[in-house]
Amino acid sequence: MVAAPISTVVYTKLGPQTVIMVMAALPAIMLPMIWTFSEQKNIPIKSTSDQCNEIWTTVCSRAVWQPLGFVSILLFY
Repeated sequence: MVAAPISTVVYTKLGPQTVIMVMAALPAIMLPMIWTFSEQKNIPIKSTSDQCNEIWTTVCSRAVWQPLGFVSILLFY
């Protein structure tokens, strides 16, 4: 909601080249932060039934089924 009006003003005042340069520079600025991510290795793997129970618990939570139900109602009607 903030980027659209700002990019419109920048496009109008400075031209399309500036917008393209900014769109290219922002991801390039964030690129070095990739090296800060770390991956956990050799973690124990849960059994299939434990994973299924965890998925079922997540799906049954209100934070999941309520938006999912809303979207599905919109799609089917």
